[in-house]
Amino acid sequence: MAFVDSIVAQLIRCQVDLWEIQARLQAETDSEALHDLRIQLRRLRTLLRPLAKTLTAS
Repeated sequence: MAFVDSIVAQLIRCQVDLWEIQARLQAETDSEALHDLRIQLRRLRTLLRPLAKTLTAS
């Protein structure tokens, strides 16, 4: 279960980071927000990739 707990914690961290980036994009206060969004989406895809492979194999 430690592996699952780790994945869930990382997903929650990603979600919080995405909310923060969304607020920065809407406020137009940070020129790096779009870059940070791209990085965060790449991390999210990396976390979800093994799950997608598991679901398609079933």
